[in-house]
Amino acid sequence: MVDLFRKAGRRKRVLTSEMRDGAILLSMRQNLMFQATVGIDDIERTLLDLPKGEVLNLNGRLRHLLNKEFGSLRVHKHRYAFTVGHQCFDTLVAGLLRVQYHAQQMETTQVASDIFDDSQGVLITWGVGNTVSEAETERSKRKALKRS
Repeated sequence: MVDLFRKAGRRKRVLTSEMRDGAILLSMRQNLMFQATVGIDDIERTLLDLPKGEVLNLNGRLRHLLNKEFGSLRVHKHRYAFTVGHQCFDTLVAGLLRVQYHAQQMETTQVASDIFDDSQGVLITWGVGNTVSEAETERSKRKALKRS
């Protein structure tokens, strides 16, 4: 029986390029129907008033909240904000509300307390859409409503 497997025969060699032709990229990001953008309010002014390390600390803490809520594979940096993808609209909004609540509970350092009122914590704005550009437009509308 062993001799049957050792029998010399023609074996087809497959090139690497041939193997890649039939490959499909498996990415969670491609299958997420809804996108959200989340960012700290007035981040442009904050960049001017705070040291760069403090801004990075605030962004890192916000990213930590998003990673904890949605998982690190769904959270990506997008300009001064973060994008989050999800399959379910209701679950996405519920998670964003939880992140917003926890961001308001964040304590800021002494340097940042002049800019952020400690009673409010760090205020964030988010928007949801089918694409990142739709979500960013929705976020900018919400930010404008907060100012007025």
